[in-house]
Amino acid sequence: MNIDAKFAQSCRPKQGTINHAVAASVNVHRHPLLGNSQSPAYVSSIDRAEPGSSQSIRQPRGRDGYVLYLDFDGVLHHENCLWHPKLGPYLGAPPRYSLFQHAELLVQLLEPYPQVKIVLSTTWIRRYGVATSTKRLPEALQKRVIGGTFHSRHMREDEFQYLLRGEQVFADVQRRQPRDWLALDDDYEGWPKTQLHRWVQTDPYEGISDPAVLANLKEKLEALCKPKTP
Repeated sequence: MNIDAKFAQSCRPKQGTINHAVAASVNVHRHPLLGNSQSPAYVSSIDRAEPGSSQSIRQPRGRDGYVLYLDFDGVLHHENCLWHPKLGPYLGAPPRYSLFQHAELLVQLLEPYPQVKIVLSTTWIRRYGVATSTKRLPEALQKRVIGGTFHSRHMREDEFQYLLRGEQVFADVQRRQPRDWLALDDDYEGWPKTQLHRWVQTDPYEGISDPAVLANLKEKLEALCKPKTP
């Protein structure tokens, strides 16, 4: 994604987005850690090898486990996230919104479920890579991250970006083969009809803090981790 030095660009891909008018009064939030970004950094996001596995054969982390696919924009903060060469990522949104303002809420929601690991499905990983994107999260969430849906060693970025979000996530599910999974995303396109019960659609402005979304997520997390009857 090229950055115009004069105009900010959206963090989000064009396809699958829900257009909403942003209030005229906006507040620019400079990212405290990323700072300035002059060019995209496509850092390899290949999963680390499972303990004890051969270095020549890398098994995707999360296989036969419980995975939460996590988007950032419209989930952990307002969906209108922008990048600027001097500002880095910031929000074009009213002052009450800030980057990652709901991250601690997700920490609380996941606390009863230590077995749930996180795979990043956000556009951020194509720009900064999994490792750098993960550092934007609270430490409790960082420890859960096991990879991302984009893998620069295995796929072409220009092909990956044209997949709808649901297609990107489900492709990773097929590759990673978790025991069960959920996805947090405000993007409504590309989700297989047979998998819609595993997708929690967040509010593009309020993210996971929206009361209806919050209730739905709590219910689905409980069902995900509930012992299954043989």
